[in-house]
Formats: sequence, C-alpha cells, structure tokens
Amino acid sequence: MDTESNKFEQVDARTVQRYLEGKGSKKEQLQIEEWFSDLLANEELTKFSKNRWDDWSKEPEETTLSGYDEKRILDRIHHILRLEDAAAVPRAKTRSMLIRFITRAAAVLFIPMALFALYNWRVNIAGNQSVSCAEIYSPFGARTSFVLPDGSSGWLNGGSTLSFPTQFRGKTRTVELTGEAYFDVVSNPKKPFTVLADEMKFRAYGTSFNVMAYTDDKTMEVTLETGVIKVFGKDRFNNEKSMGLLAPGERCVLTKGTNNFKKDSVKVDQYTSWKEGKLVFRNEPMIQAIKKLNRWYNVNMVIMDSRLESFIYRATFVDEKLDEVLKILKHTSPITYKELGRTRQPDGTYGQRTIELYYLAHN
Repeated sequence: MDTESNKFEQVDARTVQRYLEGKGSKKEQLQIEEWFSDLLANEELTKFSKNRWDDWSKEPEETTLSGYDEKRILDRIHHILRLEDAAAVPRAKTRSMLIRFITRAAAVLFIPMALFALYNWRVNIAGNQSVSCAEIYSPFGARTSFVLPDGSSGWLNGGSTLSFPTQFRGKTRTVELTGEAYFDVVSNPKKPFTVLADEMKFRAYGTSFNVMAYTDDKTMEVTLETGVIKVFGKDRFNNEKSMGLLAPGERCVLTKGTNNFKKDSVKVDQYTSWKEGKLVFRNEPMIQAIKKLNRWYNVNMVIMDSRLESFIYRATFVDEKLDEVLKILKHTSPITYKELGRTRQPDGTYGQRTIELYYLAHN
C-alpha cells in the first residue's frame, strides 16, 4: 500500500467518533479534515471509502460509530465544517474542498440523495436539566428519511428542516417543521404527537399525514392519510384556535396571515407520492408547479410571462431528469424556455441552474 493509503488508514472509528462529538483533539481534527481533503483528489476514493465504512461496521460494538451510519458521518462532518469560524482564512480552502467532496461522495459511497441530510446536534440547558435536540435539514433536490426517538418515521422534502428532542419527555411528543414532511406516527394515546409548523399546529396519536409549510408560500396545508388529526390555527388575537378534526382523505389549507382556512376531500397520493420519487400535478396552476419543480431539482426556473402563471397543469413525473421534464413541459403546455446556465460564486462554486420560461408566442 502506498504512503497516501497508509495515511488514510490512520483514521479509525474512534477518531471519527470523537470528531463528530466535538471531543477530539486539535491534531485529530486536522487529521480528519486533511484525510477527507486528500481523498477528494485520490483515484482510489470509491474503493477505499466504501471498504472503510464496511470495516467500521464490523468492528466490536465499543468501537463502532454508535448512533451514526455512513450517511450521517458525511452529513455531520459537512455541518461541523460549515460551523467553523469563517475568519480562519488559512483553512478556507480545506473547508471548501471538503464540502465539495462530501456532496460528491454522497453518490460515490452509494448514498442516495434521498437520504443525504445535514444533522445539527445541540444541547438546551434548562436549570440543571439538559435536553439534547436534533435538527435534520434536507437540501433542495433531495428527499430525506428519518426515524424519531419514539419510533415514528417519515420523510423530509427538499429545503425542509425538522427539529426534535433526542428523548420525548413530558406529556407530549413535539417536533417543529419548516418545509414539507410526511409523518407516520406510532400510536400512544397517553402522549400525543404534535407538529408545530409556522401558523398551524397538528396533534395526532397514531396517524399518517403530510404537512407542507414552506416559509415562502402564501398558504400551508395538512393532508391526512390514515387515523385522525386535530388541527389548530390562530384567531384574530393570535390565540390558539381549533380548526377541528380531519378524517382520512381530507386536507386543511390555511392562508397565512389570515384566519381563513378550508377543508376539502382530496386524492391523498397527489400530496404524499413525492416521498416515493413521484411528482403529481392535478389541475395545478403553473406558478405552483414551477415552485415545486424548483425545490425538487434545486433549480431556478423563472416564469417570464404572466400568462403562464394561471395555466392549469396536469402531469406525473417519476424520477425524470430535469432536461426530460423541460421537454415534457414544452410539449404539453404553451411554454418555450431559455437556458442561462449557472453563475460562478465568489468562493469558486456555482449557483443554481437558471432557466427562463416564456409563453410559446414569445419571440
């Protein structure tokens, strides 16, 4: 084995564990960062990294990465590097290389982007009691699965954040959501499951449902698949107000900044199939469809003609690439488009792919 490979082998499970928990020495921190930065340019990246993760998973329990897997290891390292002092100029290049490596390594290590999240662990101190909390962020263009401490599970859509305690104490199981998530809640009548999302709150006991609450949307909504859920909003004095119960197949939509909400019966799979890699549009205004496509593909499609905004669109996309979606849009709606490419950022990375959408009659 050559010198470079020997250097990589010096990084073992205990070193990574200490690094992830913030307990490692300065030398170990530099060692981890140098290791990943070197791997970025190493031709044996795929073989070495995959084998190393496999080796760690076979080690005795006391040396394994308890509570982590290869996906979380990469995600956690990514997050730690982003939290480092931005003023540390000599290390800026290393951080930038590492972040780019981790993004690429998600594919190299057979980690689906659907499972590529950034984990942020923190501790809240209340008196003498410490409560560990976790925050999962699913980047735009990704879908992220999660399992909560009580066994409840679900998916986060792109551009979404879910915060929750590492242990559900007290009388409720409370999580906070920004963006979109699908929840499959474990039943516990004595400890209801509560989702806080912007101007709404949802209480469930043993239920599956979908919540969409992006900060840049004018509305937010919850769609019930199974079980029963109680929905709360705000009255005109900003006090909590019950909006009643939802039955399976019902959706509640709230217009932000108002007390206006409506309930209707819907086909649930239209609102939950995204977790299976499907984007379903049923009589959806083009402006809303484009917003969802932007989040789905981490792209910046801009409607350049207001006549397109209210155009009603109907389609189903199943894991199509963006270029295929653009072709379908062009053939099924009065759209033509112009590709502007990506803009290079000051740090050397490139921004989102930008595409302008025009009404077909545009010259």
